[in-house]
Amino acid sequence: MRRRCRKPRQASYIKKNIWWSAEFDRFEDFRLWALRVGFDESLSLDRIDNSLGYTPENCKWSSKQEQQYNQHKKTLSNATSQYRGVSRYKGSTRWRCRIYINGKETVVGYFDTEIEAALAYNNALNTYKINAPRNEVLTLQ
Repeated sequence: MRRRCRKPRQASYIKKNIWWSAEFDRFEDFRLWALRVGFDESLSLDRIDNSLGYTPENCKWSSKQEQQYNQHKKTLSNATSQYRGVSRYKGSTRWRCRIYINGKETVVGYFDTEIEAALAYNNALNTYKINAPRNEVLTLQ
């Protein structure tokens, strides 16, 4: 990761404000930090907040599945929902809810409202015991 962040031609990293902390420059410092916060060979380095760089305060060890859910929220102009895992189903007025289980997309279902799909996403994460950010959904009772 350090090598990728420091590559002079890595314009996409610069544009996304991804950088490597000087605190991690010495391997011994990094090794001590890694062991203190739960290093395991099955995990990889992940940023808690993707808008910040690789610093001790903003890094953790995550599984591949956790990292899938720690990606930037869609910023494309064609994004159809404000919620994670929810999109307008192509050619329909319904909302589709999807999650990823072991790197494979799983369709949870199709819903009449965007909020129903967002709540189904949260329920599916709970059902499959997936450690990922939930949608913050405000509902009127």
